[in-house]
Amino acid sequence: MSSATCPFTAIFLSVLVFRAAGCGRNHGCSHFHSLHPPHGLDDQRYLTILLYLSVICVGSFVISALFVDSAVDGAGIGVSYGRAASNLPPPVQVAQFLAHSTTFDCVKLFDADPATVQAFANTDLAVDVTVPNDLVANLTDLRFAHKWVRTNIVPRVDDTNIARILVGNEVISTANRSLVSSLVPAMQNLHTVLTSLSLQHRIKVASPQSLGVLSTSNPPSTGKFREGRVAEVMRPLLSFLRATGSPFMVNAYPFFGFSVDTLDYALFRPNPGVEDQNTGLVYSNMLDGQMDAVFSAMKRLGFDDVDIVISETGWPSVGDPRELGVNVDNARDYNKNLVQHVSSGTGTPLMPNRTFEAYIFSLFDENLKPGPLSQRNFGLFHPDLLPVYDIGVLTTEVAGQATAPVQTLNPTPSDSKRWCIPKPNTDVLLLQQNVEYVCGQGIDCTPIQSGGVCYFPDTVPAHAAFLMNEYYQTFGRNAFDCDFGRSGMITAIDPSPSRIKTGEIDPRGCDALSGSEPDMWLHLEYLKGTARLGGDGISGSVPDKRQPCPLSEIISGSPFYSTGGEKRPRFEARPAAATCSPKNGLRPAAAAAPRSQEECNEICFKDPVLKDHEWSYYIDRSPGHDNYSLFDIPKERVEEVRPKRPPKPTAVEPKPVLPHVEPNAAPDDLPSTSA
Repeated sequence: MSSATCPFTAIFLSVLVFRAAGCGRNHGCSHFHSLHPPHGLDDQRYLTILLYLSVICVGSFVISALFVDSAVDGAGIGVSYGRAASNLPPPVQVAQFLAHSTTFDCVKLFDADPATVQAFANTDLAVDVTVPNDLVANLTDLRFAHKWVRTNIVPRVDDTNIARILVGNEVISTANRSLVSSLVPAMQNLHTVLTSLSLQHRIKVASPQSLGVLSTSNPPSTGKFREGRVAEVMRPLLSFLRATGSPFMVNAYPFFGFSVDTLDYALFRPNPGVEDQNTGLVYSNMLDGQMDAVFSAMKRLGFDDVDIVISETGWPSVGDPRELGVNVDNARDYNKNLVQHVSSGTGTPLMPNRTFEAYIFSLFDENLKPGPLSQRNFGLFHPDLLPVYDIGVLTTEVAGQATAPVQTLNPTPSDSKRWCIPKPNTDVLLLQQNVEYVCGQGIDCTPIQSGGVCYFPDTVPAHAAFLMNEYYQTFGRNAFDCDFGRSGMITAIDPSPSRIKTGEIDPRGCDALSGSEPDMWLHLEYLKGTARLGGDGISGSVPDKRQPCPLSEIISGSPFYSTGGEKRPRFEARPAAATCSPKNGLRPAAAAAPRSQEECNEICFKDPVLKDHEWSYYIDRSPGHDNYSLFDIPKERVEEVRPKRPPKPTAVEPKPVLPHVEPNAAPDDLPSTSA
């Protein structure tokens, strides 16, 4: 409480000051006439009244400050309650546990599920509900916004402390242009509806973003928002937040940005600190640096007065072997130190003496989430509500308290080599959006275009793997540069060796991943020596190893090569499999190289084959042979797609009659098939 909210104290102090300075009624300071006692009161009585009122005001200030201070200690700490799991307790039980057994006083939901929101009724916990990304565009229609609020907010607003409506999650970092452009109009419509219901002061509208909205973040003073689409939406977003009194919410994860050398720095453990050479300020932890980078970016646009909330942060307790620093000790240290730091009031070097609202991700492990193992193991509590580890948020001792065993799964390779790769099983449409996004950010995409050295394998996952890593390497190898709407992951283990199942695959081709050693990334696959394809022995010459992308030789020269005295069509490793090859007793060498994928299917395959990019998953499925693939597709997926024969050409033009080829004909004796 300031003197502005306690006018009697301000007046009393002003009177004392000016009287002491001799600036009274008899000293010619007429512009202080308003300080004179009202008509009928002498100075003594006037000062006495002001003194009594000031005492009352100061007393109320002290009392309120005590309450505020006690609230600040815990009010800044919330928890993200995700429900992508098959083993979680009912929402009512969760709400009662949070309200009565923990010091959390706010919770973030990733949807507005009626039963879950209702579970927090009469608990005094502040609840943030979320509009999922797939509904954001709909909210640009004011009628839909009215309907959404009346369906999801109004029925529960009387008994549930709904504090915010969060519009999407990390929307600006997605490659969906329509979604990004819909964000601010959707937020404005929700605020308009809340205003019509007189709820605009009670319920704020915000939208969590990832650190991927920054183009630079190190040192923190250089923090800057990305140009292009990010810049186009960021200014109107911040203007809206300022006008409505809402915070800028950011998902900040030191877990995705640390290296072997900076682990203590990321975990708030004792460390030498990192100095910002521009300001001379020393940072003792990575989260402060991330927050100040966001602050610097906002300040550049003139919005340093908008509050910042940490909408997500956390550390996993279990992970895959390739994921560094993932164990129970690190997860406990990060989250426990986080709680102490953000609620201490020390703030950050650029934002001193501030207490930040922060949400720990997450309440439970979520066994249904896709991606690496760590994505399913960010939880603070087991489904039985026992802690995975203790971070000091329990108000009472929990009977049978246990923690997960420490798992040391991770090697500690040097941080000098890190790559950005797509997460396993990422939807191909999302990967295509990543390709379009990267190409729109100034990255050279000619290598993956037709005729480019990394065009093959011609699949979305292969192209995305190349471009996502190019983007990551180009923009400084920051964790958020490999976010891509949570479809990317950083690995410190060269991804190529893990893909090589046999020495029969030559790990050469395009040096696709910047930062990787030559010949280590299996961006192109082709058969070397004798391999198996549908039961037929295939052999082919291995191109000169010095050439950076030898695949072009396979598909550009003579359409035939020799195997055991027979002539067979050359195959295109597009991607990683023969797109045309004799099978199951078909006449050897189907006479000519096909001029199209459809011709290849018609000529060479009697059985159904995989189509489009799913060809890459098939080389040899006969017993006892490996399925060579860059992306290790599960056998069930192969079985699912294999029966689908590509559609026959619909063109009415008659197909050329293919000349017969003698089995032992030499390449020079082959008839021409050109028109």
